[in-house]
Amino acid sequence: MFRKVLYKCNDSFIVLKLPFHTVNQLLHMLYMLNI
Repeated sequence: MFRKVLYKCNDSFIVLKLPFHTVNQLLHMLYMLNI
């Protein structure tokens, strides 16, 4: 039971982390293009 909840939390964390990473990369690319 606890292990299941832990896996679920980990999955949601990864799902949340992915968009932030892509947004960060896009911002970095825009920053590089401006310079």
